[in-house]
Amino acid sequence: MQEDQPKVNVYSGRLTWGLTLMAIWLLITILVQANTFLNLGTQPVDLQNAGASTNPGQLILGCLGLIAFIVELVGVILIFADSRRVQGLPRRLAVFGLAFFILYLLTTGAGIGMSITMVFNGTLGSFVIATWITAIASPLGFLAALLLVFGIAPGGIKGALTFALVLSLVSTIGMTLLTSSHLALQTYQTANRTVYLPQINFDRSTGVYPILSGLGILATVLYLGAYITLVLDARSASKSGVSDAVK
Repeated sequence: MQEDQPKVNVYSGRLTWGLTLMAIWLLITILVQANTFLNLGTQPVDLQNAGASTNPGQLILGCLGLIAFIVELVGVILIFADSRRVQGLPRRLAVFGLAFFILYLLTTGAGIGMSITMVFNGTLGSFVIATWITAIASPLGFLAALLLVFGIAPGGIKGALTFALVLSLVSTIGMTLLTSSHLALQTYQTANRTVYLPQINFDRSTGVYPILSGLGILATVLYLGAYITLVLDARSASKSGVSDAVK
């Protein structure tokens, strides 16, 4: 229908920058995921020991995660702001994308906050709930990234993003099921209070877990490929002054 077509035909520099930043976020995410995958058999599963680790690599990954979050946030803002130039379905999808991104932020914050709280007064069931809340955030972020560009993406890109979202859901749900079903609670006595920390009691380097982890990486790679394609299309369209019609 005509109402679902963009109001303008030219990509803006703001949209191109937004797409580029999202591609950078996805690239950093892949690096973090790949590091996790390669170290499944060597990562400390006792969270007390993990937290006490001074491995410089972990510090670098933490910094990369912060950079990725900032880059993603700016990218989402730019893409959403640019969506005001269009009418119909692309604009509505962008609004939903921003809504899911906000939900993703809230869910991430809730999961982290609940995990910290449970360290001092939690039960095993509370840690399981916190694990699921944190896990849900990842697919919400991917859904937001899909909706933000779904209205302007060609058909092939839409299909790739949708398939990648399904892979992400399968990966997240599968890994969280395995993790939450093998959690045990350990109690540590400090000088002032008792601390409760979960311990993962299974080898994540064997069985189906590496496969599920690999599916998550594949999902991110597909997202990255889709966004790189959109960046190239946007730059090409900006040079020629005409964008592809929304399919």
